[in-house]
Amino acid sequence: MDTEKIKELFDGNRIDKISQVGDIEEWNLVNADNIAHVFHIHQLDFLVTEVTLPSDPGDTYNNYEIVDGSCTAGAELPDGTSSGYHCTLETQGYRDVFNLPANSITTVRIPFVNPFITGVFVYHCHILAHEDRGMMNNLKVINPKGFSEAEMKQLKRIIEFFRNK
Repeated sequence: MDTEKIKELFDGNRIDKISQVGDIEEWNLVNADNIAHVFHIHQLDFLVTEVTLPSDPGDTYNNYEIVDGSCTAGAELPDGTSSGYHCTLETQGYRDVFNLPANSITTVRIPFVNPFITGVFVYHCHILAHEDRGMMNNLKVINPKGFSEAEMKQLKRIIEFFRNK
């Protein structure tokens, strides 16, 4: 999913993206503006895995350790220049909101693993004025298979695993 392509005004009746229970998706959250935006997704959580920034953050970024302690120079930025720094991040746990710096790309991994989280949810910029200017969209999560008894047992094991962490 490339959020750079989102330009339409919000329409509560429109479905902008469909995802399926069981999928794990990576989304590139592109901030082509010269100000920060705050990305938020309802009902779901994500892992922040990578970031491409206009300046070298050193060995950490936003409290995330950078894999191998450094970023790769020469990465393409949303403004079209190749002066960015691409960083692979040590994952820290799930989030539902994240700051997207100006002229940056943030990669998040969204696991659609909970069979009870289906329906239509929004993802949007947390700056209220931006929501009505194309930065709020609908995501529909479907479970085309339904739930078998074996899947329910597997889900219970997953839930217990995370409760005991």
